[in-house]
Amino acid sequence: MSVRVKLLCFVGIPVVTIFIALILLDTMAFRRSASVQAVERVSLLAQQTAQVLDSELSTAAGAADTLAAVISKAHVDWTTLPGLGRELVERLDLVVGGVIAFDVDTTVPGVPKAAYVFQRDGRFQERDITDTHDIAANAPWYRTELKPGRGEWTEPFFGEVIGIDIVS
Repeated sequence: MSVRVKLLCFVGIPVVTIFIALILLDTMAFRRSASVQAVERVSLLAQQTAQVLDSELSTAAGAADTLAAVISKAHVDWTTLPGLGRELVERLDLVVGGVIAFDVDTTVPGVPKAAYVFQRDGRFQERDITDTHDIAANAPWYRTELKPGRGEWTEPFFGEVIGIDIVS
């Protein structure tokens, strides 16, 4: 056997084999490390999402509590109901507009059917949206079938009056 063949058999092939083994081991370690990091990141993302949802739910619960407090402290009748929307918007940063709508077939002299209160450019604006909108047919938030003590959320929709996407 020549020196070249001996060198190839006893040095070259073992060195190449060792390098291939090291590359394979490094690749497997990299995969394991990447998997662990991916699991950690997904876990952190899930925790952050849960915190955001918890915060939004507590804000929504606060809005419901505020509305209940506003309604319970006020003398509520046909003439005071439309003003409750403004107080709700004033007291809750999350709420950009409020409307209390009556059955569209009900008419009380001097009381708007759907008094909408909202803030635009830092100023409160009020309008009876039944003057320009058929809320019974075209308002996603108007529900005649709600049962007392129960509520529901709409899917997001574009609020034409205020000009932004909203839920109700």
